[in-house]
Amino acid sequence: MKILISDVRIENYRSIEYLELSLSMINVIIGANNCGKSNFLRAINIALGQNKVVSSDDIYVGKDEVLDKNKCVTIDIMIRPTDNSHRITEQFSEFWTEVFTDKWITSGDPIGDFVGIRTILQYDNIRNDYVIIHKQIVDWGNSISSAIVGRRKSFTSDMNTYISAFYMDAQRDVVEDIKDRKSYFGRATSQIELSKEKIDDIERQLNDVNSQIVESIPALNNTSTRIASIASTVGAADGIVEIEPLARKMSDLHKGMDIIFRDGEAARLSVSQHGMGIRSWISFLTLGAYIDWEGQNLIKDDPESDNYVMLTMEEPEAHLHPQAQQRLYSQLCNFPGQKIISTHSPNIVSQANLADLIHFEKINGKTIAHCFNKQDFAQE
Repeated sequence: MKILISDVRIENYRSIEYLELSLSMINVIIGANNCGKSNFLRAINIALGQNKVVSSDDIYVGKDEVLDKNKCVTIDIMIRPTDNSHRITEQFSEFWTEVFTDKWITSGDPIGDFVGIRTILQYDNIRNDYVIIHKQIVDWGNSISSAIVGRRKSFTSDMNTYISAFYMDAQRDVVEDIKDRKSYFGRATSQIELSKEKIDDIERQLNDVNSQIVESIPALNNTSTRIASIASTVGAADGIVEIEPLARKMSDLHKGMDIIFRDGEAARLSVSQHGMGIRSWISFLTLGAYIDWEGQNLIKDDPESDNYVMLTMEEPEAHLHPQAQQRLYSQLCNFPGQKIISTHSPNIVSQANLADLIHFEKINGKTIAHCFNKQDFAQE
C-alpha cells in the first residue's frame, strides 16, 4: 500500500464542530451511542470522494443557531508515504508520485512530502444546493484556519483508480446484498470475464434447463400457462410471460444465487435461515472478495501498480457471540488497507493496541475525541 492517512481535521460536520486526530493503520473508535462515531466515518469517505450526496443536514448547527448559507464544512486529510511496515517515510514511491503528480504533492516540507486534501461542503447559489469541492493544502499549518490552501482541483484519474474507500454500516445483511447488484456481493459476483461465444453457449444451456424444469413439473407448467393469459388481458397479443426457475442471462445470475452454510454434519441451510450474526459477517467477507478482485484487475493491467484501501466500519461485532467477537479481530487486522472501526465490544477493545484506541464522547451537543498518548505513561 505504502501510503496512509496520517492526520484528519474536521470542522462543522454534523455533530463535529472541530476535531483533530492522528491515525494509524488500524483505529478503533469507542464511545456511547449518538456521540459522533458514524459522523466521523462518513466524513472520511466524503474526503476520499466516495460519498457525493450532501445537504444542509450535514452542517453543524449550534444551540439556538440559525443556519447561514455561508457556513460550510471543512474536512482536511493528510496522506503520507510509508515503507512496507507502514512506518512514515519522507518521499512517495515512484508509483504514488505518478498517481498524485505535483498537482497534489507538497514537497520539501520539514515533516517530509505529503498530500493534503481539503474537502469543502458549501452552498452553491447557482445549483441551489450543497456541493463538494476539493483543494490542495500547500502548508498543513497548526489548524484548519492557519493552513495555506490552493485553488479548487479535481482528483487525478489515477487517484480515482488506485484510491478506494469502503463504508459498512451496522445494518449490513448478505441476504439483502445478494439481491442488490450494486452491493459488494453483487459487484463481485457479476463480473463475467468470458468470451461472447462462451456466454452465448452457457445462456443456451440455461434456456434449455429452464424449459425442461417447467415442462417436467406439472404445477409449474400449469402456472406458466395460466399467467401467460395476462397478455390478452392487457391487449398484447404477442406478449410472452415465462417462469424462470433459473436466471437465463449471465448478467442476471446474481439474482438467483444463494449462500449455503453447513456446520459439520448439520443440514445444508441457506444463509437466509441463519441468524444475523452469520449474515452480517458474511456480508463483510464478501467485501474482502470484492477488494481482492479489484486488486487483481489492477495488477493485471499494470504489474507495477499499487493501491490504497480505506475501510470504515460500524460495529463489526454486530449480532455475534462474544467468542466469535474475539476471533474476528484478527480477521479485521488482516483485512487489506487502513481501517477505522467503531465498536461497543469489550472483546475487540481488549485486543486492540492502546495507541490505536480513540474515545468519542458528546459534550453539550459537540463531539469530542480523546486518544491514548503513550508518552504520558510508563511501560507498566
